[in-house]
Amino acid sequence: MVLEKVGTTIGKEIIAWTKTSGSKSLLAMRPIKINTVGLKLAPVLEKDSFQKKVIAGDVFETRRALSIENSIVNNTGIAFKKVKKASGKIEKQQIPVEINAVRDNEKMVTYNFFDGDTPIGFVQLEEIFDRNMRARVGMNKDYPELGIRGSRVIVHMLQNYNEKTYAGIGNLADKVAVQHCLNYGIEPNILSEASYQSHLAHFLRGKRFFPYRGVDYNKDFEQLAKNRTKGEHIDTSEYGSLLTYMPREMVEKLKAELISCPLFSYKV
Repeated sequence: MVLEKVGTTIGKEIIAWTKTSGSKSLLAMRPIKINTVGLKLAPVLEKDSFQKKVIAGDVFETRRALSIENSIVNNTGIAFKKVKKASGKIEKQQIPVEINAVRDNEKMVTYNFFDGDTPIGFVQLEEIFDRNMRARVGMNKDYPELGIRGSRVIVHMLQNYNEKTYAGIGNLADKVAVQHCLNYGIEPNILSEASYQSHLAHFLRGKRFFPYRGVDYNKDFEQLAKNRTKGEHIDTSEYGSLLTYMPREMVEKLKAELISCPLFSYKV
């Protein structure tokens, strides 16, 4: 049990005391008298006293308060866990991945990936739908020769939290991006930015690079992919930031797969 009004009463007394005492040291002050009139024991709490307040229209803050509101479970095994066998050999085993979605703001949605209760990665998508496309430059620009027109989704961030243990997060993110477009009724146009040392990973998953100042970097990464030893990590940071897109062949392949077996079917 607790005493009602104690905190409020003492607080008011201390504020008044320190304002009128002329000293900044509480230890130098004389004891104060606490007014105990009206104090009583509060009844025992029988339930949580927290009251969740939902403000109409404030969906984003409500989702934040609930942490992760929508949960989708996929049981088909869409990521891999690296397991060390008795022989010492590392084997990749398919695992079911739980996908939790959160809308971050008007244009951003984050899909979090879990192996049971363990977070293993995420992908954040930025919606560049026609209503939001003001300046048609860079990733907002149409590229009719590549089949990229109108509304699109940009892979804003992608992260595998533990590359030593998990694989396939990038492939899962690609499927999530296409599924997101399908659920919103737009033709999947998936763009992203490769930087630091992620260029080859993008290329190996099927992404391709926009020509930059007349240079076709796809030829460079095709050569790197051919000459690398399987599993070898190649530092490509010297290429800086390059824009990538999902080719139509890859889009159509994933569309067919997801129409047959959707990852999830709701809008976030």
